[in-house]
Amino acid sequence: MSARPPLRHDSVTIACPVCGGNFPLSGRRTYCSDACRALAYRRRHDIGDILQSQFQSHIDASPSMSVGVVVNDPSENNAA
Repeated sequence: MSARPPLRHDSVTIACPVCGGNFPLSGRRTYCSDACRALAYRRRHDIGDILQSQFQSHIDASPSMSVGVVVNDPSENNAA
């Protein structure tokens, strides 16, 4: 009976620290895709809180807008 090869061999594949998926080792690459790399950057720099505070200041500075809704009663149109 032959020994099974390991499912993950560190010299061949590495795990992405963001999604956990395995990908082939290539140079200094750390993440499996640009999407995982960008997500790791956003997590490290906490961009979400920064953007939310910037947008909230714009929302607070803009004049409030109200929207009116007009509803016509269809029975009034038939009565004429």
